Order: sequence, then C-alpha cells, then structure tokens
Amino acid sequence: MASKLKITKNLPSYLEKSSKGGLLIGFIYVIAFMSILFLAIWQTFESENNKSSMKLVDERLSLIEEQINIVDETNNDSMTDITSSIQFLDKEIRKLWDLSNKRNKVDIQKLTEQTNEIENLLLTIRNDIEINQKNLLSTQDSVSKNIKKIDDLGLSSEDLISLKLSLNNIDTQLILLDDSVQALNNYRNQLNQVILEIQTQISSVQNSLNSDKVVQN
Repeated sequence: MASKLKITKNLPSYLEKSSKGGLLIGFIYVIAFMSILFLAIWQTFESENNKSSMKLVDERLSLIEEQINIVDETNNDSMTDITSSIQFLDKEIRKLWDLSNKRNKVDIQKLTEQTNEIENLLLTIRNDIEINQKNLLSTQDSVSKNIKKIDDLGLSSEDLISLKLSLNNIDTQLILLDDSVQALNNYRNQLNQVILEIQTQISSVQNSLNSDKVVQN
C-alpha cells in the first residue's frame, strides 16, 4: 500500500508580518475615519445647536431693546414732567421760607430735603439709562460676532467652548437688563410718589401759615 505524503508549506516570516501589519494599518485607518466622521457630525450638531441658541438670544435681545426704548421714551417724558414739577416745588418752597416762622421751619427744611432726594433719583435714572444702552450695544455686538463665527463654520473645539461661555454671559446680561428695566419703572413710580407727598406737605404748611396769619389779625 502506497502511502501519500501531505506536504505543507509555511509562509515566510516576513510575509506573515506583512499580512498582520496590513490588517493593523487598515484597522487604524477605519478608526481614524470613524473618529473624523464622528467629530465632524458632533461639530455640525454643536454648531447648529449653538446657532439656534444664539438666534433665540438675538430675538430676546431685540424684545428687550424694544422694551428699553419704550421705557426710555416714557422716562424721558416723565423726567420732563418731573423736572417741571421740581421747578414749581422749588418756587413754592422758597415762598414758604419767606413766610416761615420758627414752628414750621422744620417742615420746610424737610420739604427741601425731599426735593433734593428727587433730584438724586433723577440722576440715578439717567445713569441707569446710559448703562443700559451701553450694555445693550455690547451684548448686540457679542451676539453678532458669535453668529458670524457660526455662519463661517470656522469653529474649533476651543471656539465651541468659548461660544458656550459667551452664551452664558449673554444670558446673564439679558437677565440684568430685564432687572434694570423693572428698576427704572420703580424709580419713576417712586419719584411720582415723592412729588405727591411734597405737594401735600406744601399745601399743609401753606394752610398752617394762613391760619397763623388769621390768628394774628
């Protein structure tokens, strides 16, 4: 019986290494491609998400700007009226000083102090309006720059982190602007209340002076 011999040949060692090396390189290429693809998808998603957030901020900013303009116009009208009222009150108080006696000098001094308080409040309102306008312009500029960055699609991972911080800062500024608008309304109401109180006190002092005159006569 003839026996059959099976001859097996092993690949040379350099060919085995070459085959293993090719698989490893191919695997690395696949991993690198998947990483780049994932990064591109993530960056696109983040850019669109940030762009949407910026547009919402821009819309909110426009509403606040409109609100501030309305408040600013209203305050300007109110301050014109208040300035006229202060001038009138000042004249009336000067008249009271001319007619004053020891008993009502304290009341007249109090009226003078309240008039000074009104003038200080007016100055505060003017300063707040100027600060609001500057903050608004700064916020608008920041929004415009960030939206342009997104439109240019030139965002690195560092840019995205910076953009998120900018969004947080802008949101904080918008909250402060909202608070400032409410504060301006409160100032205006406070001024009107003080003016009414002074007018009432002036009338009271005038009545007191008139009563003293009647008694003396």
